[in-house]
Amino acid sequence: MPQEKAAHQSGKRGVSGFSIRRPGLADDTTIKKTLWLETLLDILYDALDKKRPDYVLLEILTDLRGKGFKKQYIIKKIEKNCGEQAVRRMKRLLGK
Repeated sequence: MPQEKAAHQSGKRGVSGFSIRRPGLADDTTIKKTLWLETLLDILYDALDKKRPDYVLLEILTDLRGKGFKKQYIIKKIEKNCGEQAVRRMKRLLGK
C-alpha cells in the first residue's frame, strides 16, 4: 500500500502496472461517464419532444437522479433545450 501511495504521488506506474494519473486530470472513465450522462439528457430531451408517456420519462429521470443530478439542474437543462411546456411536465413528474 505505501508503494501505491508513493507511485500515485509521483505519477509513476503503480503496483498493478497501470499508469496512475495525478488527481484532477480527466481520465477515460471520467470522459465515458460524462458522455453517458449527456446521452441520458439527450434521450430525455427527445422523449419530451416526442411526447413520450410519463413512465418512459420517469425511467430516464430515475437514471439521472441515480447518477446524482439534482432536480433543479435537470429542470434548468430542460428549460434551455425543450421549452416551458416541457418544464411544467418535468416539474409535475419530479414533484415540484
